[in-house]
Amino acid sequence: MLCTVPSEYYAQLDATGKRVDINQRPELTKGTVEFVAPAEYMVRPPMPPVYFFLIDVSISAVRSGMIEVITLVLAQCATRTAL
Repeated sequence: MLCTVPSEYYAQLDATGKRVDINQRPELTKGTVEFVAPAEYMVRPPMPPVYFFLIDVSISAVRSGMIEVITLVLAQCATRTAL
């Protein structure tokens, strides 16, 4: 099987072995992957999705009050009957 890649996608590597254009190509560092398990891996039917929150806890987020706002909003949403 031959996988053809457009020539404009190729890039040189830097001294650490990383592509020199890694900062210009967000698909190389930011992305998602979804794995769908086949039936033989499931012992029960799939469950509904759960919520996963990723919160910036940097010092600038703390100083700006963003973390407090986020946690208050999430707490309010969690107490509602339907999200």
